[in-house]
Amino acid sequence: MIAVEDDLTEEETVHDIRIQAKRIRGSMEIVEVAFPPMFRSQLYPRITSLLRMMNQVNDHATARMLYRQWMSQDNDEQLKAFFQGVMIVAEKADEDIRSILLSTWSKAELARLKKRLKKQLKKQFKKCIKDSD
Repeated sequence: MIAVEDDLTEEETVHDIRIQAKRIRGSMEIVEVAFPPMFRSQLYPRITSLLRMMNQVNDHATARMLYRQWMSQDNDEQLKAFFQGVMIVAEKADEDIRSILLSTWSKAELARLKKRLKKQLKKQFKKCIKDSD
């Protein structure tokens, strides 16, 4: 489950939480029919929103890695200059999306989402046990 104490400024942490969020979203899609509409209308969109932002952060990191790789492999100075310009734009875009991620998804917000998910899972589990008696 998402570790609330993790630092969202670290690339590896964002990647790890992104993978966890993908698993959570996939699990939610599988079990959604067993939960009240609120589960799908409120909790699922929050996970999807988090995942969308984290995917953008990941895309920017991957792009910057490729640009650096291409610059190091090519001897054409014009092409290197082009990629240096692209890197400047990519770094600014990365800063912007990370800023949005950090302003939207604080540790407190992650903790609230985690608490709501746990509460719904416990509530539904108790209901299933009660219904099976």
